[in-house]
Amino acid sequence: MRAIHIVTTRLSSSFIRPILLDFVSCSPPRQFSLPRRLICAATKANGGGRSGSIVAPLVVNEEFQKIDVNPPKGTRDFPPEDMRLRNWLFNHFKEVSRLFGYEEVDFPVLETEALFIRKAGEEIRDQLYCFEDRGNRRVALRPELTPSLARLVIQKG
Repeated sequence: MRAIHIVTTRLSSSFIRPILLDFVSCSPPRQFSLPRRLICAATKANGGGRSGSIVAPLVVNEEFQKIDVNPPKGTRDFPPEDMRLRNWLFNHFKEVSRLFGYEEVDFPVLETEALFIRKAGEEIRDQLYCFEDRGNRRVALRPELTPSLARLVIQKG
C-alpha cells in the first residue's frame, strides 16, 4: 500500500504550500546516512496546526502527477560527502590564491544578455539560458566569469 505524506513549506507568513512526497513502505526500516530534515506539518485544509506537527499518512488516489526529483539538465546536487570534498578543495584554492596576493570577487548569477552577445556573437543566445526579467530587460544565467570580470573592471576603473 502506498501512503502519501504531506510536507508543507511556508512561502510567507500566511501562505502554506503543500508538497506531496510519495513513500513506499519497506521492511525492515532503512538506515539513512543523511540527517532527516523533512518535517511534516499540518495543512490549513486539515484544520491548521502548529508548524512542525506531524500529520498521519493519507491514502490518496494515484491521480497526482509524479515529481521529477532529478536536478535540471546541466546542474547537479552536492550531498554532504561531496560538499565536504568540494569545500576542502575550494578552501585550498582560496588559500593558495591568497598567498600569491589575489583577492576574492563575486558576481551575480544573472548578467545582461548583451554582455555575452558582445563577447561571443549572436549565436551565443542558443547556448545560454536567456529570459526577460520583470523589468523587461533581457538577462542570462552566467555560464562563465570572463564577461562579468571585464564588466567589473570597466565599472570600477
